[in-house]
Amino acid sequence: MKDGGSLFTMSYFGANRVIDNYGVMGPVKAALEASVRYLAAELGPKGIRVHAISPGPIKTRAASGIAHFDELMEKAAERAPEQRLVTIEEVGYTTASWRPTAPRASPAAPPTWIAAIRSSADQGAVYR
Repeated sequence: MKDGGSLFTMSYFGANRVIDNYGVMGPVKAALEASVRYLAAELGPKGIRVHAISPGPIKTRAASGIAHFDELMEKAAERAPEQRLVTIEEVGYTTASWRPTAPRASPAAPPTWIAAIRSSADQGAVYR
């Protein structure tokens, strides 16, 4: 990345709180988020932004290995203000909008000067 750029990773609320049946993934996600902070500090001077997006539970192949994942998804949807989970498409749109060259679709879109952040994009479920 000679001309700067952005790196993205997906995290989860389990990095900060104990989630039933999430097991070793909680500490793994916590380490991932720490890596985001350190990489942002190291790569920021080169114009490279590093972000962790936390979309909440999404039914993916990787998630199929988590015990009682359907129950986890139901509980997260119940806590979310709109009573639903985000879609993979919504996560993709959010991630794309954080690129430094992305057009600002709305005033709520993040500014391009943000260098490192963990963004919860989970319908607000983390706040309940």
